[in-house]
Amino acid sequence: MSDAFTNNTSKNRFELALNGFTAFAEYHLEGSTLYIDRVVAAPELRGTGAAGKLMQNIVNFAQKEKLQIVPICPYAAAWMVKNKLIEESALPRFQVRIFLKKEFAEAVMRDETPAEMQPLLDILAKYNAVIDHNQLKEFTEFVADAEAGRKTKIPADQVAGVLALTKNSLANPEKRSYFAREFTLSVGGKDLLQGTAAEALIADLKTLGDGPILTHGKAFVHGGSRDVETVRKSYLPKVHPL
Repeated sequence: MSDAFTNNTSKNRFELALNGFTAFAEYHLEGSTLYIDRVVAAPELRGTGAAGKLMQNIVNFAQKEKLQIVPICPYAAAWMVKNKLIEESALPRFQVRIFLKKEFAEAVMRDETPAEMQPLLDILAKYNAVIDHNQLKEFTEFVADAEAGRKTKIPADQVAGVLALTKNSLANPEKRSYFAREFTLSVGGKDLLQGTAAEALIADLKTLGDGPILTHGKAFVHGGSRDVETVRKSYLPKVHPL
C-alpha cells in the first residue's frame, strides 16, 4: 500500500497513512510560521520510519506553501537537526517542568521536602537541578505586577492581552489546580535550556512513573487542553497561559 499524506485542517494535524495505520503531527499556524507541536505514530508503525516519512512530507508541504517550520515537538526538532534542516542553536528554548502530587506541591510551596520526595531529590541532585518556581505563583505575580503598572517579562505591547488571558485562566478552577502542581526546574542555575540539554535528566525523572511523587498534568494551549506526561519540555518564547 502506498503512503497517503493529508493535511487534516479540521483537526489541525498532518496525517500519514501507512499499512492501515496512521502517524500524525499536530500543528498550528501563525502567519507564515508553521509550528509542529506534537508527532505521534501508532505503536504498529514504530521502527518503520513512519514518523520520519511524515516529517519529510511536512517539509515538502512547507516548502511548497512557503512556510517556515518551527519544531516544538522534541522528535520534530531532533529530526530536523539530524537532517540538517535547522541548526541546533536555532531551536526554541525550553523549560523542564514537572507535575507534583497535590500534597507534595503544597509542601514545596511551604519550603518543605517530605521524606517521600527523596527519590526525586536524589535525581535532581545528580544533575545539579532544583525545583525553581511554581506556575500558579508565577501567573499570580504577573497579574499583580501588570495591574500595578510594574515591569513584567511580557513585551509592553502584549501586557494587556496577556493580562486578560491570565486572569481568565486563573478564574478557571481546573486550570488553577494544574498550575498549582506544575513546577519549573532550574538546571545548572538556568531555567531556559536549548538543544539536547537535560535529556538525561528528563529520562531519569520519567523512571519515577506516574506514581507516588509525580502525576500527569495538562497543558492549556491554543484555546484547548491536552494531557501531558509527569515531566515535559515547555518551549519558549510564548506568553502564558494560552
